[in-house]
Amino acid sequence: MESKQTRQWGLLAVITAAALLRLLLLIQYGTVSPLAEYPVVDAAIHHETAQKIAAGGFLQEEPFSRPPFFAYFAALIYRIHGADPMAVAVVQSILGLVGLLLLYRLARYYLDRSHALLATALCAFYGPLAFFELKLLPASLSLLLILLFLNLLAAALARSRTIWFLPAGLTGGLLVLDRPNMIFLPLLVVLWLAVRLSPGSVKAAAALALGLILGIAPAAVHNMAAGDGTVPVCTGGGLNFYLGNRAGAEVSFTESFEGVADPSQMAGAAARVFEEETGSPHESLGQVERFWFGKGAREIGSDPLSWAWLQIRKVKALLSEFEYGINYSYAAEKEIVNILHLFLVPFSLLAALGLAGALSRGGRGDRELSRVPLLLVLAAVLLSTWTFFTYSRFRLPVVPVLAILGADAVARLAAAVREKRTGAILAVALPAVIVGAVALLPPGQVAAQQLGGGFALQGKAFTRTGQIEEACESYEKSILADPSSIHCCHTLAGLREVLRDYAGAWELYRKALEIAPDDPTALSRAAIFLANSPSSFAARLPPPFNERAQAESMARRAGEIDGKLPLADVSLGMALWMRGASSEADRAFQEALAKGERAPWLLQMLAGFYRSQAQVRKAEALERELRIRSLADRP
Repeated sequence: MESKQTRQWGLLAVITAAALLRLLLLIQYGTVSPLAEYPVVDAAIHHETAQKIAAGGFLQEEPFSRPPFFAYFAALIYRIHGADPMAVAVVQSILGLVGLLLLYRLARYYLDRSHALLATALCAFYGPLAFFELKLLPASLSLLLILLFLNLLAAALARSRTIWFLPAGLTGGLLVLDRPNMIFLPLLVVLWLAVRLSPGSVKAAAALALGLILGIAPAAVHNMAAGDGTVPVCTGGGLNFYLGNRAGAEVSFTESFEGVADPSQMAGAAARVFEEETGSPHESLGQVERFWFGKGAREIGSDPLSWAWLQIRKVKALLSEFEYGINYSYAAEKEIVNILHLFLVPFSLLAALGLAGALSRGGRGDRELSRVPLLLVLAAVLLSTWTFFTYSRFRLPVVPVLAILGADAVARLAAAVREKRTGAILAVALPAVIVGAVALLPPGQVAAQQLGGGFALQGKAFTRTGQIEEACESYEKSILADPSSIHCCHTLAGLREVLRDYAGAWELYRKALEIAPDDPTALSRAAIFLANSPSSFAARLPPPFNERAQAESMARRAGEIDGKLPLADVSLGMALWMRGASSEADRAFQEALAKGERAPWLLQMLAGFYRSQAQVRKAEALERELRIRSLADRP
């Protein structure tokens, strides 16, 4: 039998190996991934908010539109080190190692030392835990808070002292400030404590509830001071409930909402729809939240069978080996950050062993504790998935729990094999095989779209760093994963134009038109290309595309399909300019600017066009306006 000292050396070896892998991952990520320098989508919002807070904007003028805890965490690092996303990645990687120690400590309440070490190793070499430590997202920090919450709760249960439940509740409150959809976890624990048939359980529930309220209080007070006391943490819950349960919803949010491309505009769009449908301005953000919750509930009621099937698909997505995630696709990033291949533990193994262990009874630790808190983590994540939608980072809280339960399943299986108890072997092995098989089922089209989205985000970041060839390669992978993405076709076509590969660009514009012949954006993009492509190349195109008049025809058709689309007016203006109607073209450009509210991309596009046509004064006027807008938006 191993000595205690040997097992301690085993823990040191696991933590050291995890630290070394994370160090190599940090080095490679900072070297090869453009996302290390240019965070995108949700991460870009957190980056901007943290910059504003670090620059002195500790209190915001409006109630929080995003969970606040992570933004203030990142702002503290920015304040000390400077606004460098990699500094946050380094701190989160260190905290990830702290999380492994907390996991081992938690496992010791339920397992002996050797199997607690196994649980820790399963998490240490599970790639997404280290992957999300690199990102400007609250996923990694929320996992640390959950492990701290469970440790404090286990300590309080072991000591049977009411006061110990207060810090556990406070940690639960901070968790909600970081990830509001995890509110189910502390609430379920409070409910469980309240109904337990044990002395002092009601007082324990009250102490934990008080700590939870105190943890959430800073956000509630801030929002009240900002003029809306109806939002306890942040806005967005009602809208996310609707998006996760609307007719035609997928397991994760993969479609635009009211034409919004930038996630930071979602709150404004939600309020705008409220005013359009109710016919009156909102009195509070809480009113908008209730509106969207009601709208989502009506969507469920209108077709409960379709909604029930959606919930089954959400559970399948939650168990899937494929890493769902529209913001950062783990599978896509492994293509360039190949250190991630060294994290060998698959989620299917964790799910198979963990759920098999969940079906067994009792514990094997030094102190026999109820496993209900561990099971409540699984229940909380499942409730969150059914209530909203799921991404891979939303399921991270179950990983350490599955590792602990899985290590327990391994211990039970080994004992059953030694004792030749066939029934006990089947009781562990059969659920593991079934769950593992479900996790390994093909992910389907939605996952393919998300994989394409992951490559597209890399392409966007490569473009911002000026690595055009690498950007083209990423967008090609994106189109290969999701051939239906006309956005990626257009973006890659634009990059091909930069490289003067006009034939390759036209093939992509043509492909987009084949996918969606009546899409106004596809028509506008193709019209812009035909209006601006070199005459020598245009002459080689087949009829009618070899005629400049075709560009004007396509632009007008795009405008007829969508009269609000600025790009249609831009394409019309360029087509008119090319046939010498400069005055009409200028009017079309002004119409585009009015419809697009003089957005930076519009100013930049038109400035570039005027400059290419030697209209220096017009180009300089637009570029000057673009600089002024950029300075005004700078934190």
